[in-house]
Amino acid sequence: KFIKKDLKEINKINQKKYKIKFIVHLAAQAGVRLSQDNPELFINDNILNTVKLFEFAKKNNIKDIFYASSSSVYGNCNIYPSKENLNINKPLSIYGITKQQQEQMILLMGKILNISAVALRYQNVYGPGQSLSNPYTGILSIFSTRILNGNDIDIYEDGAESRDFVFIDDVVDATVLALEKKEANHQIFNVGSGVATTVLQVANTLKSLYNSDVKIKISGKYRLGDI
Repeated sequence: KFIKKDLKEINKINQKKYKIKFIVHLAAQAGVRLSQDNPELFINDNILNTVKLFEFAKKNNIKDIFYASSSSVYGNCNIYPSKENLNINKPLSIYGITKQQQEQMILLMGKILNISAVALRYQNVYGPGQSLSNPYTGILSIFSTRILNGNDIDIYEDGAESRDFVFIDDVVDATVLALEKKEANHQIFNVGSGVATTVLQVANTLKSLYNSDVKIKISGKYRLGDI
């Protein structure tokens, strides 16, 4: 049985009704700009509510916790995420800082409480079911929405900034493996395609696939906190 709960309501789950084997922690406030404008919201929801999660896990003798982290913990360190670079973290936003602190807390508390904890740093996930109305799902949805509405695409910086786009099925496979394999316990893993794609390449690819004649403009604008 799958139980979906808001972290704020984690202590309201009726233990007489459910026996919980493991927790998949996907909950988070997301968005670089929003985190800069409202850091208290991100600290409360991303950090303090994760503390509640461990209190719940300890109370109910739950032995496995999986945590969905983010590539935002790397910041702008000019390196490609790899196993060797897992500890080179310089987050540039409140969001990135809270994701990094969640990682540290989950792995530390896991060892202290004898709970198997794993953190996966998702790169830019895409695939069926992705929201085209939510700007926090990334440039694939933002660009797609603009193209479908006949609006030109405004590319920030120089267009050469790159991202790693990973398909949702691969992310699901990685998540299941992290839950099943004991070798993953108390470790952090990157989940990506291993291929860097520039923002300009993304815009041109989508324009071609949609058979669109919208214009692509490189404005040089930028957002503080973007990696």
